[in-house]
Amino acid sequence: MVTDSPFVVLEDDHRAVLARLELLQEALAGLKYERRGLLAKNLAAIQDVSDFLERTVIPHMRLEEQVGFPYLERHIPKLGGPIHVLIMEHQDFRDKHAELRASLPRGRDNAGEPTPEVLKQLEEVGTYVVLLVRNHIRQEREILFAVAEAALKPSEKAQLLQALQEEKSSRRA
Repeated sequence: MVTDSPFVVLEDDHRAVLARLELLQEALAGLKYERRGLLAKNLAAIQDVSDFLERTVIPHMRLEEQVGFPYLERHIPKLGGPIHVLIMEHQDFRDKHAELRASLPRGRDNAGEPTPEVLKQLEEVGTYVVLLVRNHIRQEREILFAVAEAALKPSEKAQLLQALQEEKSSRRA
């Protein structure tokens, strides 16, 4: 993407999220194959990535839903369908991420270790989150951003970029 692209603001987050998803996938594999030996390390890694997703992905989705998507729907109405699918995926992520977070501290056995059922749930839900978010980012890049880059006028791109930057900056304050 060109540097004056309005989507650079969103892609910066995407790159950071994809890197963290790699760590989550490694920790989930560790739960499955390393089991008790490195359990604490893998659970801590899952918690760290989950905390990052809470701090980064949830606000990112709000930015898309409140600024980016409405702008694109107004200027490129044919993107309405894909945008609604992406919004449904946002809710799916919120639900599954909440399930992942809820699974981390519960379901302990007498020794304080997670039960096999909880470990299995963490593996399944965590894997679902990884696949969902990777696919979601790919869809945004290959469909939404590609169509918008081709369809928006330079002045509209600049307007969207400014709106995204301003909203993102105001949320940090």
